[in-house]
Amino acid sequence: MPKEYPNFESLISGFLSKLELATKSDVHSLMERIDHLEQMIASVTIDSDTQKMQKIKTVATNQRLSDQVLEIMKKNESPMTYAQLKQVSDFDEKSLRNVIYRLNKLGRIKTVRRGLYTIPNKQDKDSNDS
Repeated sequence: MPKEYPNFESLISGFLSKLELATKSDVHSLMERIDHLEQMIASVTIDSDTQKMQKIKTVATNQRLSDQVLEIMKKNESPMTYAQLKQVSDFDEKSLRNVIYRLNKLGRIKTVRRGLYTIPNKQDKDSNDS
């Protein structure tokens, strides 16, 4: 009777299990679990985003976020850091960063150094216009 040799597929699966490497089915089940987790995160994110939007709408009924940031900076005569603006305004991080970026691009605020912002003087505005 001839000696039986293991087939190629059983050799490979034996190597993979001995070396603790993932198989195609392992990767597929992980991908399904990741998809499920992403769906759960997306549903939670949507809920928290709507709560944040409601909070912002109640705080700023007639005033835009950029106007509120400018008002805060005008009241405080010295340059303000991002952390100070976030603490005083109570805006969420992304909205505040977007507002600062937009105001800076429009020239309504000026970056003193990284993370420190001020309202430009009237002389600075006039020199930029000419």
